[in-house]
Amino acid sequence: MSDEFPDGICTLNLTKDLTEITQGRDLAPGQIAKLVREKNNITDFGLKFMFDIMKELDLSADVIEVVYTAICKIATKKPEEPTELLVAAEGAEEEEKDRIEEENNKIKEANELKEKDNAKIAKL
Repeated sequence: MSDEFPDGICTLNLTKDLTEITQGRDLAPGQIAKLVREKNNITDFGLKFMFDIMKELDLSADVIEVVYTAICKIATKKPEEPTELLVAAEGAEEEEKDRIEEENNKIKEANELKEKDNAKIAKL
């Protein structure tokens, strides 16, 4: 396999920046998928050609739409903000402090997962 196409990487080469294609609008992944499939937005000759002869290849438009929508959903995912930790009120009883500490442990775990996801998103 060529170094140009490493494993685990999927790219859509577009003629313009995604912001330009969407005209700066915040669109759903399905809407973005339709826009980037337009011939004037695709730079790959092979992909354009495939779309031209799609019927002869017995490729289902529905399958292509699902794949493109999935790619666009991943590519346009935004990082999630971490959840703030809870703070016990002054003079709170031990039982309440323990409950908040337990809840904060769950929040910390969720924030760690968000941080890992955000790191993955940053690499996209």
